[in-house]
Amino acid sequence: MYNVFIEGYFNTKIDLEGKQLSTKKGAIITEHKRHIIAEKNFLSCRFEHTDYPYLHTHNYWEFMLVTKGTFLHKINGNIMVLEKGTVCLIRPNDSHMIKKISAEAQHVNFIVSDFNMNRQLRIIDPLIKQKILKEPFISMLISERRTQQYLQNALSIHSTDEDNPNYRLMLGRVFLMFIMDLIKEMNTSEQQKTIKAPQPVLEIISKINKEENLHDSLTELAKSSGYSYVHLSRMFKEHMNMTLKDYFVSVRMNYGRLMLENTDKNIIEISNHVGYSSISHFNHTFKKKYHMTPSEYRRRWQDFYGSFDDE
Repeated sequence: MYNVFIEGYFNTKIDLEGKQLSTKKGAIITEHKRHIIAEKNFLSCRFEHTDYPYLHTHNYWEFMLVTKGTFLHKINGNIMVLEKGTVCLIRPNDSHMIKKISAEAQHVNFIVSDFNMNRQLRIIDPLIKQKILKEPFISMLISERRTQQYLQNALSIHSTDEDNPNYRLMLGRVFLMFIMDLIKEMNTSEQQKTIKAPQPVLEIISKINKEENLHDSLTELAKSSGYSYVHLSRMFKEHMNMTLKDYFVSVRMNYGRLMLENTDKNIIEISNHVGYSSISHFNHTFKKKYHMTPSEYRRRWQDFYGSFDDE
């Protein structure tokens, strides 16, 4: 049996599969019905339509794929927004909690025993576990096609009886998919650390990330590099695997999101601050990235942020 450790910040009672438990500081739940698993021989795949806003750790591995909607996730002190197609790896002893932002949010959880995970990682690379554990957290964004592959496999598993001889084969297939995506992500991360982009690309990245430059156009920022906008864009795409425009928009939206979370400025002020004179354009761009309007995002963040406060 595996224990789930709750770092209690709530003087209340919670209902886990019909059992009332008090969440006092450092409480240990030893009979969490959703997470009772065998030590050596265990894989599990299930759909989750609920959140779990209690900071906790566990001594198994969990792949969490968002298949619908948006969540807030806190892991090892880092708070992030998880969109559809995001896979998070929760390792043994990672401290995390998850809260819905959108009502329709759903994720697939795939749980692997520490024994099984260690055995698989040793087969691939004896040193890779050290690399995985070294990161503060691991999250990756997969394609829509890959998300649908996971979704279809999870649906098949969900509709198959556990006594069916194919059940474990289906679980094994999904496990290998996650392992392949994890290894690809780790290898890509290692490659990115060793890639040295040309100085003009590094300079434009530095300029874009300065708050005072959010109002400038990309054409204006590109002029100071000594290259034409077209040539710089081509160079940026080659080395960064995304367009210069997409990167600039992403930075602007991230600044806007942070202002929604941490200031009381109204939406028009925030829109102007990040370089959008048209509030409708800002709203449209923000919704395209975060799947909700800025006002909806702020309201949900304010409603839910208390659950993520360590005080």
